[in-house]
Amino acid sequence: MPSRKGWLAVAARGKGVILVDPGARRALVDQKRSLLPSGVRSVQGQFGIGDPVDIAVEPARPFARGLAGYAADEVRRIAGLKTGEIERALGYKYL
Repeated sequence: MPSRKGWLAVAARGKGVILVDPGARRALVDQKRSLLPSGVRSVQGQFGIGDPVDIAVEPARPFARGLAGYAADEVRRIAGLKTGEIERALGYKYL
C-alpha cells in the first residue's frame, strides 16, 4: 500500500465528513473515480485544503477517507454543482 494511502487508512478519523449521494459512492468505490461536486449533498465539520476527510452516504458510516481539495466552506458552496460551475461559484478553480 502506498504510504499516503496507508497513512489515510490508519488515521483515527477525518477532520470532517462529506456526505455524498449513492451515485457518488458507486463512482468512488466501484469505478475508482474522483469525487465530483455534483455528488456532494452536504458537509459536516470544518477542514482545510489537504486535511483528511471521511466520505459517507450516512453520517455515522464513512466508507472512504481522502484529502480535501477544497476547504469545508468552499465545498458547501459548490455542493451539487457541475464541475464547470466551480469557478463561477468560488471565483477560482483548482487544477
